[in-house]
Amino acid sequence: MSELLLAYATINAVGLSLLLTIYVFMRQRSRFFTLDQHIFVAILAANALILIFDAFMWILDGQIYHFARDFLQPATVIYYILNPVVGMIWLIYVYLQIFGSFKKMRYKWILIFLPFVLNIVLAMLSLKYDLLFYINQDNTYIRGQFFYVESIISFSYLAVAFAIIIIYRKRIKREKVLPLIMYAVPSTIAGIIQVLFYGVSIIWVSTAVASLIVFIGLQSKSLITDHLTGLYNRGHLENYLVWKLSKRDGKKYLSGAMLDIDRFKDINDKFGHIAGDIALEEASQVLLKSVGKKDFIARYAGDEFVIITESLDKDYIENVLKKLEDNLIVHNRVKNNLYDLHFSYGYHVFGPTEDYDFENFINTIDKKMYQNKKEKYDSLIDLYDYPDYLV
Repeated sequence: MSELLLAYATINAVGLSLLLTIYVFMRQRSRFFTLDQHIFVAILAANALILIFDAFMWILDGQIYHFARDFLQPATVIYYILNPVVGMIWLIYVYLQIFGSFKKMRYKWILIFLPFVLNIVLAMLSLKYDLLFYINQDNTYIRGQFFYVESIISFSYLAVAFAIIIIYRKRIKREKVLPLIMYAVPSTIAGIIQVLFYGVSIIWVSTAVASLIVFIGLQSKSLITDHLTGLYNRGHLENYLVWKLSKRDGKKYLSGAMLDIDRFKDINDKFGHIAGDIALEEASQVLLKSVGKKDFIARYAGDEFVIITESLDKDYIENVLKKLEDNLIVHNRVKNNLYDLHFSYGYHVFGPTEDYDFENFINTIDKKMYQNKKEKYDSLIDLYDYPDYLV
């Protein structure tokens, strides 16, 4: 076995190992896959098949033993047919991530499959007309005169997927945007190298690395974020706050606010749990618009949220909550829902040298939040009697 063949065999083996590892971890995390997970597995499977046929071609290339040519030609045809499949399925996967279903695909399916069908035709015709490739008398694989057509088709799928991620990024949960964007990077770089430098074969192991990036990016985020709202979850809140409390610098104020959606149970009871979920999502978006880039926000439990800030300004958290009130007014006016969103909240500013642990920190702001809620209920002017609060 030549050193070059051994090198590519090793590269492909690494790629297959990565793909298998991703699948095993996915299967360990869930016995029941969702539609997007099934599509992602299809990407892994297509990538694995290409790596296998790529290795098969390297083994047969230039060999003159009996039947070597008879195996190399069909293997090359299948390899070329499979080449755009990963990009095509990735485009379908991205579409699902953005729009949530395929209800509006309609004619778009034709646009997706047409280039793939064209590639199949060119690959099959290459056996006779040397379009994408040909096998010479020495049983050596050589690129055909229209080799770049297949490359353009394959990269077009990635380019379109990248474009719609950028265009519709606001429809994607923010923790998913970067991993989805990053998928195209290793594949594109490796693809350009492979097209420009004949004999280099690294694109499909790079695609396996891209799948690993997406898997780690999405899965690692799912461990620390709340699925519905996209905010950090309670577990990450505890880890973050324990870390913050352990590294006080004696200069900044560490502030916390506990917030609760007013009459959230009434929204669920009157309009249904789907409306309740929408209320949670909208409340989360308003909260995100109200905090700074360095502020931490998490869904604590149910309809409760926690904001953690650190600043040299003692009044910083008050300014955040004032901005939240202003943003709620705008939100309720613009959205024109059957209900308005309001928060009860309590906050506390912990001095630079105050010593608190996680439980004391949370209990302090939690008690103040319930005190605020009680004051609302006990007030002579019932703040929940807005005519448009629950129509």
